[in-house]
Amino acid sequence: MELNELVRSRINYICAAYDLTLNALCVKCDIPVSTLRHYMDGYRKEIKLRTILRICRGLGLTPNEFFGPELIDNLENIKDL
Repeated sequence: MELNELVRSRINYICAAYDLTLNALCVKCDIPVSTLRHYMDGYRKEIKLRTILRICRGLGLTPNEFFGPELIDNLENIKDL
């Protein structure tokens, strides 16, 4: 699996866990909707670390909590690192 697929999956998981739509996540985390929408739709291939950190701050998560153990424990299986 590729890193961006895992990050997209994690963002979807976080939205579901916090009962947020993508738009609500953007508002809560002070991220332009178009920025996250373009990334989630695949129009933008990579997400900036700044965007991930804004999500973390907006939801009170640490970066480790954002990425979760499934991503951190499987770094060696990620194709595009």
